[in-house]
Amino acid sequence: MKASSVLRNTQSQPSPHALIYRRWAKPVGKSLMFCVGSYYALYWAWELLEKGEREYELKQKKTELAKLV
Repeated sequence: MKASSVLRNTQSQPSPHALIYRRWAKPVGKSLMFCVGSYYALYWAWELLEKGEREYELKQKKTELAKLV
């Protein structure tokens, strides 16, 4: 018999404290990653829209100044 199989058979069950983390780590991690990903996607989209709005306002100001001259 190998030493690793003997050690595997003699180990007791993990503590209830460790089981809580094993049970809830994956769903909480997925939710956290989804939230962070959503935040950065929305932030990027907002910045893209703001950039377009600034360009539009600058173009409007240029046309107003061109009409005055």
